[in-house]
Amino acid sequence: MSGVQAALSSPGCGVQYFNDTSGNGNYALPYYGVTYGASMTKLSSTAAALDGSTGEMETYVSESNPENFTITGWFNTSHPQGTLFGFSNTQTATNTVDNDRDLWIDSAGKLVWATATSSTAIKELTSTTAYDTGAWDFFAITIGTTYGSELYVNGALVASSSTTTAAYNYAGYAHIGWGSELDSTPAWTDKPTSAYFEGSLNGYAVFPTQLSTAAISTLYGESTQATYNAQVSADGANFYWPFTDTGTTGFTGAIPSVTTPTQTLAEVSGHTNTGQEEGTVTVGAAGPTTLGGSAISTPGTTGSDVYTTSTIANPASFSASGWFKTSTTGSIMGADNVQKDTTPTSWDRLLWIDSAGHLVFGAGTAKLEATSPGVYDNGNWHFVVASYGPAGEQLYVDGALVATQSSVTAGDAYSIYWHLGFAYTSGWSDAPSNNNFNGSLAQVALFSTQLSQSQVSNLYSATNPADEEGRVLALSPVAFWPLADTTASPACALVEVTVQTLVGATTTCVAPAGAGACATPSTSVLANTLATRAMTGPALASPVTVTITMKVASAPATGVAGLHVLLPLVFYENNSTFSAQLSYPTGVVIL
Repeated sequence: MSGVQAALSSPGCGVQYFNDTSGNGNYALPYYGVTYGASMTKLSSTAAALDGSTGEMETYVSESNPENFTITGWFNTSHPQGTLFGFSNTQTATNTVDNDRDLWIDSAGKLVWATATSSTAIKELTSTTAYDTGAWDFFAITIGTTYGSELYVNGALVASSSTTTAAYNYAGYAHIGWGSELDSTPAWTDKPTSAYFEGSLNGYAVFPTQLSTAAISTLYGESTQATYNAQVSADGANFYWPFTDTGTTGFTGAIPSVTTPTQTLAEVSGHTNTGQEEGTVTVGAAGPTTLGGSAISTPGTTGSDVYTTSTIANPASFSASGWFKTSTTGSIMGADNVQKDTTPTSWDRLLWIDSAGHLVFGAGTAKLEATSPGVYDNGNWHFVVASYGPAGEQLYVDGALVATQSSVTAGDAYSIYWHLGFAYTSGWSDAPSNNNFNGSLAQVALFSTQLSQSQVSNLYSATNPADEEGRVLALSPVAFWPLADTTASPACALVEVTVQTLVGATTTCVAPAGAGACATPSTSVLANTLATRAMTGPALASPVTVTITMKVASAPATGVAGLHVLLPLVFYENNSTFSAQLSYPTGVVIL
């Protein structure tokens, strides 16, 4: 690695979850003491383990008065306590108004299947045998008009009520490993000693019908995870959580009790000038054809663009580079002296597609323009570099110089905000009919120098996003937005990160860049996602220690504390990559 640039990045951030493999998207979000990869000997597989005091899982989708259903699953415990499956009107593990359709383990180790039709009309079915034996056991609970209410253990019917055919009428969420039986209503007669289950779980499935005794026996008889999964699918499960996840996939959906943040776009040059979305900006669009990766897209409507969160000093020389794709006229990007899509008092350094499809760059108070002879509103990806400096105003497309304006050697003097997908073009002679951009953008960078032909050619010849990022960062940009962001997770928006390296006796703060050890994470440090950061590689065979510090830095604590936050890290050097996973499972810190 000696003498080269290595980089550390994260394409996104999310909350660990247990997948609903039925395809219906009812993810189970783990809180606090839940871990992945516990042994599941019965199916020669893995399971989720819960600690019995804080660990539980909450489903993502609300169900309105589920009846005529079956729930099956495997459990292993040595502790006579806790809820295997619960249903209540609240998504989070809090006191509830309504709860029933619960399966728990009582103080004698017996299973209790409890339903109700009101706060006082309750029905509990209790097994005659205890199952807190440290062995894997299989349960099935069902209620409906076909068989009534039934409790099965290890394929055999152990308790039933043919007259119990309905449950409490309300909309609610499933809880796995926790239940609200200890609330005052309904008045359950055989409550568990603790609401939290302690042990391991595997293969939870919800079926929209009452399964027969034969079908339940068949499920119990499956001997491998693969055959069990296949049988669950064949029986028509509408939700299925195998609990064999490895905890390496980030969930970016809405989190209970947490407001979804406004999308931000990471700036990765070390100047922390984050891009801020307004209106409708789509992340995760397909990136440039020759690079791959992803991009952002904007709809070309007023108020939908990205603006910088802080100003950039007026540079003596200037270059902007990036990839764009469009099929119509509009402003690709540009500078002015106000943050949002509104009327400024100073504006220049503007890049747009005119009404004939030509690419136009304008800079300076004289409002002189460099215009391409070719047209680029053809729906294809193109790489553009627009600059001014000693060589005048220059416009490059796909690595070639296509237009110049020799008299423009400086821009208008003001502290600029940069915009992606918008530029204010009033007063320019060949202005577009739309100040907003309808198209896609990727890998946008700003430089306080005028790039040379060889530097432009080098950027254009990159073959993948990591390669492009490395070449841009080697030119010391004043701002760089790869635009490879993923949808912001509410939890990730609250995570702040620092990254530092130790090579020999030298400690360097890589993110944010600086000498010595990193300061405590703060609201200015890599909020939302861990951005790409470059570091000089040490001498061959020298050990490198990378330290990542994370804190959750914003209220509300409810719904955030206990979430398992995942940062997928990617390290690359000379286009070679290797990955690591970093999770933040418990004990989050609210600053």
